[in-house]
Amino acid sequence: MASSTGLLTAGLALGAATLAPAGAAGPDLFAPPTIVVLEGDVVPGVGAVTSIANIAVVGPGEWVVEADTDNPDTDADTVILTDEGLAIREGEPVPAIAGASIDGFDAIAVGSNAEVAANLFLDGPPSGMDSGVFLGDFELLIQEGDFSTAARFAPGTTPYLGWFDVKVNGSNQILMTASIDDPTVASSVDRALIVLEYDPGLGTVLFEQARFVEGDILPGQTEPVSDFGTGTHESAINDDGEILFVADLAGDTSVDMAIYLNNTLIAQEGGLSPDGVRTYELLTRGVHMNNIGEIVFRANLSGSSANDEVIIRDDAIVMSEGDFLASLGATVTGFGSSGAPLTIADSGDIFWFAQFAGGSALMVDGEPLLRTGDMVDGLVIQSFSTIGEGFHVFPDGSAVIVRAQVGPGSDDAAILIQLESPCACDWNEDTFLNDTDFFDWVNDFFGGSGPQGQSDFNADGFENAQDWFDFVNCFFGPPDACG
Repeated sequence: MASSTGLLTAGLALGAATLAPAGAAGPDLFAPPTIVVLEGDVVPGVGAVTSIANIAVVGPGEWVVEADTDNPDTDADTVILTDEGLAIREGEPVPAIAGASIDGFDAIAVGSNAEVAANLFLDGPPSGMDSGVFLGDFELLIQEGDFSTAARFAPGTTPYLGWFDVKVNGSNQILMTASIDDPTVASSVDRALIVLEYDPGLGTVLFEQARFVEGDILPGQTEPVSDFGTGTHESAINDDGEILFVADLAGDTSVDMAIYLNNTLIAQEGGLSPDGVRTYELLTRGVHMNNIGEIVFRANLSGSSANDEVIIRDDAIVMSEGDFLASLGATVTGFGSSGAPLTIADSGDIFWFAQFAGGSALMVDGEPLLRTGDMVDGLVIQSFSTIGEGFHVFPDGSAVIVRAQVGPGSDDAAILIQLESPCACDWNEDTFLNDTDFFDWVNDFFGGSGPQGQSDFNADGFENAQDWFDFVNCFFGPPDACG
């Protein structure tokens, strides 16, 4: 996302922070957590931040935060901030559409190649044309009212009516949970999961594919799809173009929700859970998939309410409400709201919120990254926003940004946590890129003392020659993050 002039005057420096002691030590971090946007920060020419909404990590040391301000003009008080300062402001003109300006922002999607995509709401165009799917630099891909060009639909028959969500991968594809008007479906507003492929250089759509549409009968079902999950965390796409989604079926409401990976049924309400005893009762808790194809989702199971909320990775329950975690010194009592984020990174690490008596924590696998009571930049964390936009993880798992309330006034804050060096070829993570990194890498690649998978530089699940070439390209042509 292109930056415009003006840096924030407070809270943006990636400075040192201190974690207060809180039980068992958490995972090693490349750098201490730091507050990048804080309620009260002044955005020059706009006003002071009053609250934080969408957040995302978009690259090594790079982040995006949507914030509201105290600007008296409610049509120009919301901003998109980045690590470079003010990027976009509500009310700004949209170059691709004559007479259009930004009226609002939807969730921010980030691919493994750091591409940013979002659904933006527009002021100026008439109703029925006042939103669109954009790439990061105001590159319009599709506008509300445009007809879908997917082969599934007859040309010029199926307009877009809007979008609930978009997801972008590292292969120039966007998954859209779209509202359309398909004349072959009786209702006037229909839902579809459509994948578009775009040209990143030109910012144009190459083709659209309607993967699934309201009314489809999915494999293994007798009832048609009546809708798809429209929450932020009810669909995912990886770099191979595979899609993971929640489908709402017609018919019996005790078995009407299902999770699918492409055409493969993963779980369905009423079906047996991985423990072989309890059944799935609710599956509207969020799903995610990484670029290796590993899946994670939350579910509510039959049986006692003391341990019926669970996190499932592939085909195993990995965490249950009621589990005691020594790293927290407490029993898990919940995972946040039903729409709280849940992420499995390409590293295989699972990021989630844990709630327990007296507090909550942002977790990676079984270890807390941050918990209530910790201190960051001199301010104590009072609580976390354990909701849909509560945290965002860069796909490779190297960094996470989280929303929290800090200090005596419980002020909104966006906190950046860098788990790994933003310079991937700084192999020993000593903040210097030099010959030692090269020799350490060679040692690991040719069977050094590191664990299996240590030399999987590109995190594709394989240790092979491609890792060598990717490391060498990084080392001899280092990105800006390498300094």
